[in-house]
Amino acid sequence: MPELATVTISTDGYLRGDQPWTPPAPCVCALEIDTRDRRAFLLDVAARARDESLAVVHLDPTDLDRETVLARLDGLPPELRPRGLLLGEAWQEIVAARCATLTGAALDLGLVDAVRIDDADGWQGHHLVAGAVEAFLAQVWPDSVGPLPRAVILGGGATAMTAALIAARRGAADVTLVVDDPQRRDDLAARAATAVNWPASTTWQVTGRYEFDSPPAGLWVRATDRDIPDAAWLPDAAGDEPCAVIDLAGATKTAPLGSVHPDAGGVQVMAAGLAAAWYLGPPVPWDALTNPPSA
Repeated sequence: MPELATVTISTDGYLRGDQPWTPPAPCVCALEIDTRDRRAFLLDVAARARDESLAVVHLDPTDLDRETVLARLDGLPPELRPRGLLLGEAWQEIVAARCATLTGAALDLGLVDAVRIDDADGWQGHHLVAGAVEAFLAQVWPDSVGPLPRAVILGGGATAMTAALIAARRGAADVTLVVDDPQRRDDLAARAATAVNWPASTTWQVTGRYEFDSPPAGLWVRATDRDIPDAAWLPDAAGDEPCAVIDLAGATKTAPLGSVHPDAGGVQVMAAGLAAAWYLGPPVPWDALTNPPSA
C-alpha cells in the first residue's frame, strides 16, 4: 500500500512535520486507519480511474485526544475542510455520536466507519464494512436459500459487532461472538446488550470459546488477528450443512469444507466500491478496484 500523506491538525490547519500543508484536492482523512485496510488506497484508485480529484491523507492525532481532533476538524475553514473521514475502530463510536444523520446499519450499531461532510447537512455517518458484508451474504446466501441457521463471529471489536448485526439482519436466529480476552468479552457483552438494535427474532451470546457440540453454523466470520486456534476452522466444526466463511482479518489458514470463503481483500474491495459511491457518486469503477495497480 502506498504511503499515505500523514499530517497533524493544528488550530490553524494542517501540518506535515512542522510545515503548513494544504490538501492537493478535496480529501478524505483516514483516522488511525490500519495499514492492512486498503479502503483508502482503493478509494484513491477509484477517483483516479474516473479522473476525479480526491486525496486520501492519514490524520495523525499524536498528543491530541479525539475530542480535540474532531473540534479542530469542525473549526477548519471551508477551503481546508475534508470531504469525509475513514475511521479505525477507536473512532467509530465517538464520531457516530457527532453525526447529524446515520444510515441503517450505522444507526443500528451506533458505529460509523465512514463520514461524508456536507456544509449544509453536516456529518453523515455510514458503515462501509457492514454494507460490504451484507452485499457478500446477499450473493452467497440469497433469501431463496432461507435464513442463516447460525452465525459464529470470532473477535471482540467493532468489526466483530458489525458482522454479528449483519448476520442477524440476514436472518440468523442464533449469533455467537467468541472473544478470548475476558475484559474485551465483558465490554462487548455490555455493548451488545445496550447499544445494538438487534432484530427481535435473534438470540445472541458472547462466550470465551466455541463449543463444537453446538448446532452447525451457516456463517463463520473471523474479525480478529489475535491468536485463535485453527481448530475453530476445521471441517467438523461446520457440520455437513453449507456454510459461508468471511475472513476480515486475512489470517485464516483453513476453512470448512464446501464453504464459500472470501478473504479480507474481497470484502475490502466491496467496501471500497461502496466508499467510491458514497464520496464520488456512481458509477463505481469496479474493474479498477478489482485489478488495482501494485499497492
